[in-house]
Amino acid sequence: MKLGQIKSGSRTKTTICATVLTGMLTFMQLALADTSIDTAPLQAPDVIKRVDPIYPIAAQEQGLTGMVQLNFTVYKNGAT
Repeated sequence: MKLGQIKSGSRTKTTICATVLTGMLTFMQLALADTSIDTAPLQAPDVIKRVDPIYPIAAQEQGLTGMVQLNFTVYKNGAT
């Protein structure tokens, strides 16, 4: 019978507690985040090997052109 008589907390108190908890967690994440910026001067990349393109003869005769898109990832240590 006593369990049925327990009143739940007010919605305002729950909202305030949730807001404070969320704010604390956000502050902790920001405090622990790595926000350092590397200000070392950048070095120009070195060309390892240059390969001249070989166009198909039919494409040259028709005046066709094209484009190559290259995607790569550069890691923090500078490796690709």
